[in-house]
Amino acid sequence: MKTSWKIAPGDNANDWDVFRNNHCIGIGWLPDSDYRVFAHESDALAALENVHGPKAKGNGKGAAKMICEFVDAIGVGDVIIENNAYNEVVGIGVVESDYLPPTARKNPLRTDTNTHRHHVRIVDWLVTRTAYVPGKPPNKHFFVQQTLKGLNDEDVSCVVDAYVNAYPTDKPFAKRLKAIFALSSVPRPSEVLENIDVDMTTSIKGEGRKRLVRHLVRERDRKLVAGKKKSAKSLACEVCGFDSQNVYGVAYCEVHHLTPLADLADGTKTTIKDLAIVCANCHRIMHSKYPPIEIKSLRNMLS
Repeated sequence: MKTSWKIAPGDNANDWDVFRNNHCIGIGWLPDSDYRVFAHESDALAALENVHGPKAKGNGKGAAKMICEFVDAIGVGDVIIENNAYNEVVGIGVVESDYLPPTARKNPLRTDTNTHRHHVRIVDWLVTRTAYVPGKPPNKHFFVQQTLKGLNDEDVSCVVDAYVNAYPTDKPFAKRLKAIFALSSVPRPSEVLENIDVDMTTSIKGEGRKRLVRHLVRERDRKLVAGKKKSAKSLACEVCGFDSQNVYGVAYCEVHHLTPLADLADGTKTTIKDLAIVCANCHRIMHSKYPPIEIKSLRNMLS
């Protein structure tokens, strides 16, 4: 799997259009500096304090660390994931250049007045679709607030799962994701949907990991899931009523386990009555918390 980074293109992704249209990603902080002169984070911190003052909010050690990572740690060929706030991905691309300071001739933003983020890396934006990535319970947020952060393999898997789930019938798109991240495979939509509570409860340590292991060692009864869909009078969402057949002409739904498999005792049998038909949006929102939001509660939120 390729090295991946998340970079926020400003508050509410307000610079995303600028970066996408100019095939780059940028950061700000010190508009008149060439970040290549900073040999260490302490040098960047000294420059920040000289301009903004000591301990200025947003211009301290964290900013100095991100400046140095943007220049030295990110490599050509690394993957950039652009996030909007805490749970949305707006774009994915591959880095194509080393760091370009604001005055560099090849810097596409050197005279752009639409953004103050003129410290740039050239990026080939390969995905410009959006996807919602739920947080890992008990956290509602998936992405952290800081501008730049390296992502681990588990983080990348969550992003890929979110995209596969958001565009379940687009097989060429799934192959594109596989190529971008250099994955050995990507999950099929059915695998993502049927293991959605794994995505929401996974943690690399502590109780979340125990839940993951307990979940993975239990196989879902695919015949039961298929039976629920076949026996249902309609594939319309039991929460919001959305029916993909009426809107898109394609019969599609997800099956929600009213009790997550990770919480069931060994040997517990699941019946059709333990399942519900839901749309992708409601399913994701239900699993944005742990334990999942109940159907009745989510329905009340909509009303």
